[in-house]
Amino acid sequence: MDPDIKRIDELIRLIRYYEYEWYTKSIRIVSDINLEALRNELIKLEIKTNYIRNDSPSQNIGYLNPSSKKIQHNPPMLSLNKVYDDTEFLNKCRELQQISPIIIQPKLDGCACSIIYRYGILDSISLRGNGHYGEDITHHMENIQNIPINIPNMDNIEILDIRGEIVHQIQDNTINRNQIAGMLNRKKLTEMLEFIPYGISTPHQLTLNNIREYFKVIDTYTISEEQEIYNIISKQLPNTDGFVCRIKDNEIFHNLGYTDRFPHGAIALKFS
Repeated sequence: MDPDIKRIDELIRLIRYYEYEWYTKSIRIVSDINLEALRNELIKLEIKTNYIRNDSPSQNIGYLNPSSKKIQHNPPMLSLNKVYDDTEFLNKCRELQQISPIIIQPKLDGCACSIIYRYGILDSISLRGNGHYGEDITHHMENIQNIPINIPNMDNIEILDIRGEIVHQIQDNTINRNQIAGMLNRKKLTEMLEFIPYGISTPHQLTLNNIREYFKVIDTYTISEEQEIYNIISKQLPNTDGFVCRIKDNEIFHNLGYTDRFPHGAIALKFS
């Protein structure tokens, strides 16, 4: 067998194993940096050999629990392109700022989530899953605060898709994403969690300002000078594992397009 193809098969097995242990058992075997390095190695080998398996992690964004009820994400819930170095993050922010004004948001250390409202009434709550389909966790709604049953003045909008993170209410960094994922995978949730919106996926013309009256939303900083970025990313904030820089204008953000895994209009600084 070609050694590159053999390595691809091995990488798929390793990454799937690490993801399974992380998302279903809350066991961290490798660091985020090392896992990202394995994914990057896999993608490079797939490009080199043109050997891409249907079950390759490069074709999906996250892990989908096979035993859970699924909800389709439209548009998909993509991940973010990540860097682990302040200088590289600042360079990427400069590139985005040359296109259009940017904002900075804390990167919450929780579980990415989609809340769907139909004509202003709560319809479903789902996790990111593999980006195309996510686990239905609507049954946990009584234990997830900051999710109103209805949103006044939104009864003319067929589908309102609010994206955000589910975090623990304890305001420190002792409870992280994999522990929260473990809680949400249970049939009955006993802890009190909280949903924090970071953006609106559908419709594009709406922003967090349109729902701020009804939700506690993520802190958002509009950037005018580079020094502001330095000041923000130097802050030590609870329940965070980095920062996100993205194009402020939703239409421009979406028009910049996407890869299979992440949008071109954003970059994440991930704490190592």
